[in-house]
Amino acid sequence: MVGAVLVFHDATERRRARQSLMESEAKLVGANRAKDDFLATLSHELRTPMNAILGWAHMLVTRSLDLATRDRGLQSILRSAQAQARLVTDLLDVSRIVRGTLTLNVRPVDLTGVLFGALDTARPTADAKHISLTLSVSATSVMLNGDGDRLQQAVLNLVDNALRATPAGGNVCVRAGVEGGDVVLTVQDEGPGLSAEESVRAFEPYVHSVGAYSASRQEPGGGT
Repeated sequence: MVGAVLVFHDATERRRARQSLMESEAKLVGANRAKDDFLATLSHELRTPMNAILGWAHMLVTRSLDLATRDRGLQSILRSAQAQARLVTDLLDVSRIVRGTLTLNVRPVDLTGVLFGALDTARPTADAKHISLTLSVSATSVMLNGDGDRLQQAVLNLVDNALRATPAGGNVCVRAGVEGGDVVLTVQDEGPGLSAEESVRAFEPYVHSVGAYSASRQEPGGGT
């Protein structure tokens, strides 16, 4: 007599468990990537005003500067220290940064003053690389509604990126004006530029040009 025994295994629960594990692993990888991106951006945000503080402090200590230049340097150090203080305050509530809900103090702002302040802060970095840093504004006053402090930090980051991407002895030019009722700001450098693919992704968070820096300087940002 020949018999047969059939054994059925319900693999549904096993598949669900495997799928759940894969989803958990994907979430963990995503969380780690977000953490790394956040820390990289935070490092950049903190380093930019610190570079200005160190640069001006070095000039004030080692060079014989006229009174007007010394005053500009001290004002730049004060602005940079205040920018760092704001960043530290923001860190006390990291969730606001992650959600992109930082409080903005929106009011009428003269963009010309914002640009002069940002360029004064970046001047020591430009001087150290013998880079010509110039500003061209189409009008004496360019008014807009915004957070002046945040705008200045954003402009400073753009200029800082441009200075990093530009070779020694190069040129970085900042231009601002009003076109068709819109305020247009341009930061032009002599860096390696962006490929077609990088241009499409240029405004995604944490994206930078591969050729913008040497392998030893993996900082966020890129040629502007």
